Amino acid sequence: MLTWIQNNWVTVVTVAILAAVLILAAVSVVRKNKKRSCGG
Repeated sequence: MLTWIQNNWVTVVTVAILAAVLILAAVSVVRKNKKRSCGG
């Protein structure tokens, strides 16, 4: 497993960054939707 990570670390880092961006975008959408909802 360690050898695979050493050989593919660029791909691992790229996927991690893309996943973080997607999670942050989803959190942002959820927060905006909570602000727009009315209380009744």
